[in-house]
Amino acid sequence: MADRPPVDVLDADEARLAAARPHRAAVILGRVLDPPWVVAFLLIVVTVTSTRDPRTAAWVLAVSLGGVVAVPYLLLWLAMRQGRASDRHVVRRRERPALYLGTLVSVASALTGLYAGGAPRPVLATLAGMCVGLLLVAAGNTITKVSFHVAVAAGAAIILLTTAPVLGTVLTALLPSVMWARVSEGRHSRLQVVAGAVLGALGAGTYLLIR
Repeated sequence: MADRPPVDVLDADEARLAAARPHRAAVILGRVLDPPWVVAFLLIVVTVTSTRDPRTAAWVLAVSLGGVVAVPYLLLWLAMRQGRASDRHVVRRRERPALYLGTLVSVASALTGLYAGGAPRPVLATLAGMCVGLLLVAAGNTITKVSFHVAVAAGAAIILLTTAPVLGTVLTALLPSVMWARVSEGRHSRLQVVAGAVLGALGAGTYLLIR
């Protein structure tokens, strides 16, 4: 398992991961519903449902996917390459704050550009919700290793319920399975996945307030 930490585990999160014997379905589900894929899918759906102009949709997607998916993934890749992140899941909680900060700056920059360009309000509301969700998860990270997988899935499910109800219902139904998968893989404790669901939902509340 290439994503496992070194043998000399240093804390409870690493020890739990090293001891885990995950179900194969959990591994597959965790990869299929990886945050970048979920976020990209959400942005595509929100953009397509909020504008009928192909040119508007094209530039909005370019800016939003660049700021919310591409740049954060590049920051993670650089952190791994430089030894500042243990793996793509960032198992060590102490490695997460810098990545959260970089991602927040990138998402906020994309939101600013989209606002200046007159992007549809639902898209702006979605990115605003992401900013709030990131802040909440980052704050929660000071206490425990909040599940980012679950936070993203929970927030996306709530937003999709208002923009594409069928898709939102499907993702909501999958949420317990995502929580199980992260625990089965040893990535998080039960408390950490519940915290992720709560904070992700609170972040999505921002979207509901300003959409």
